[in-house]
Amino acid sequence: LIVLCICIPERECFRASTPDISAACLFAVSSFDEDDYRVVKDHCNDIHFYIVNNGTVTQYLKDAELLPNVTVETRENNGWDLGAWKHGLNKFRNELSRYTHVILANNSCIYTNTWREWLAMSMDYDLYGHLNYDKHSKNKDNFTLMSWFVIVSQKLFNHKLFKKWFDDLKPDSRQYCI
Repeated sequence: LIVLCICIPERECFRASTPDISAACLFAVSSFDEDDYRVVKDHCNDIHFYIVNNGTVTQYLKDAELLPNVTVETRENNGWDLGAWKHGLNKFRNELSRYTHVILANNSCIYTNTWREWLAMSMDYDLYGHLNYDKHSKNKDNFTLMSWFVIVSQKLFNHKLFKKWFDDLKPDSRQYCI
């Protein structure tokens, strides 16, 4: 697993010790279960969760709605993670733009103890995430940004090209690269 960190030039970096760091998570789920509930419950005091549910409304999802800092949006299941994020960005853009960092995650990321650590490590970067390298590819530079956990700085999140990329996205296609 390779960590991708990108900095936009002339960026004033955040530090893990900065007291005014705030984070929101656009959390794409297809069937909100006990593990998803545990992640949200363990982090909802530090991170505001905007859950985009792409499937059945489960009891765990109903219970999550009662937690502090949790907003749930249920929609038709199409477009995979990018489709859920696009839907969430369209619905919650104003709210999300107020946070210093926005986490784009899906429910295959159930590592409850590492979210705060990853958030702290991302403070000096505008885009932070994990890359997968396909060693069988003919292309030596065949890296894929994994959609299960990506952290975006406020500067990048509010940039017009970031917004345009998601606006132009056709979420029913897997041909998009971040």
